Amino acid sequence: MTEYANHLKISRQTLSKYFSEFWKHEPQPNYPLEKAGIIAVDGTSVVKRKVMVLIVQNIVTSKPLSWIFAEHENFDTWFNFFSQLRQQGLNPSVIVCDAQKGLIKAIRTVWPEAIVQRCIIHIHRQARIWLTQHSKTKAGRKLLIIVNELLKVRTKRQKRRWLRMFRKWDKKTL
Repeated sequence: MTEYANHLKISRQTLSKYFSEFWKHEPQPNYPLEKAGIIAVDGTSVVKRKVMVLIVQNIVTSKPLSWIFAEHENFDTWFNFFSQLRQQGLNPSVIVCDAQKGLIKAIRTVWPEAIVQRCIIHIHRQARIWLTQHSKTKAGRKLLIIVNELLKVRTKRQKRRWLRMFRKWDKKTL
């Protein structure tokens, strides 16, 4: 903040006063809710263990559709958020998410017909956490290579190739 105040050639206190009005009000989406067939939903921490932001994004346009700030990412919070969006007309056919239990339950409750797809980035991240970067076993090191290949899958042919590679690894480790 000091750097920016110096750049503007004003005091830090003046800059702080300028932004004080913005800190009093929670930012709100200021555009109409689009109809979106495929959405991505995720929650992320804004202030560690205190404030989360839950976001719904249109996959096709890559634009955020809506968001809320919450204390926790759980069923009740997601359910209330999704119920509000459904009342506003959002009825997605596909939802991409991290598969957190409360989130999945809220999706199934509010949009029971929607297809739920687990986000590939979340799958990759979780697999790397389980495997670690420096696996002590040969099987673990090979699986890490296979997991990293997952992010390169773009076509049905690449998907089949990846599945064959995984199944081959699975048979060898049993």
